[in-house]
Amino acid sequence: MTFDAKAPPMLSGTDQDRLARWRRHLAARGVTIPTAEDFLAFGRLSTLERLRPVLAMSAPDEVGPLRLAIRQLKREKSEKARRAGPARPRGPRPTLTVGLEALPADWLARLEDLRAESASRPAASRRFSRRPLGPSRQKHLEHVLRVIAKERIEAAAPVVLDDASLRGWFAAARERGRALAGLSAELELLARFVEPLDAPLARRIRTERVALMPLLRRKRKKKEDKLLATGLTLGRAWAMAEALLTQSRAAPRGSRRAMTLALHATAIALAGVS
Repeated sequence: MTFDAKAPPMLSGTDQDRLARWRRHLAARGVTIPTAEDFLAFGRLSTLERLRPVLAMSAPDEVGPLRLAIRQLKREKSEKARRAGPARPRGPRPTLTVGLEALPADWLARLEDLRAESASRPAASRRFSRRPLGPSRQKHLEHVLRVIAKERIEAAAPVVLDDASLRGWFAAARERGRALAGLSAELELLARFVEPLDAPLARRIRTERVALMPLLRRKRKKKEDKLLATGLTLGRAWAMAEALLTQSRAAPRGSRRAMTLALHATAIALAGVS
């Protein structure tokens, strides 16, 4: 097979440069039929992933060894990440909360009651009565209580759950951009928590939660806002879908790229008509 440094006209200028560098790399190695080792010597994982769609259009018979090289680099990357362990969180530690040990004794006792209730209730009985809080919801509740405690401590106010502390927590959360849907769920958690400690307060919390329902029904979801912000029309949707479908057909048959492009084309077409 002979190589031609001139790229097909369907390639962009950047893709033409990328293809030309690949051809020069093969020429320097004296190679006419590239193997996975030639690709590994050409560049890093990101370089090879950018090269793959270029070769899919200009030299499809070279994509096979390229995919082997990419697979090897991904395997090595995954193994390196596994040996390194969990990534450390970046940036300063969050300051919205206090530690669990800073919560009042009656709050800690109530949290322990909720944990015991969840552990002692058999699964079969949960179908016929109010279900206990699962571990993830318990953690969520703990976080909300730690936020409220932090706000009360910073205000030099008693760390208690009452109308004033809940109004302050709700207002601060809204100022930080918390969505009403999330706050509604947290109000129900707080009502469950406080019910044995202050039943009238639990009823007032649930009354406030019910008052939010009309606002929740009228508010669009974030994904709907993002779709509207794109200005996607039916004509644009079909044009984008057809372009992606054309790229899918140009990719190696049965490859992940071909299937991904076809799925994206379908999703955009459906978004345009829904």
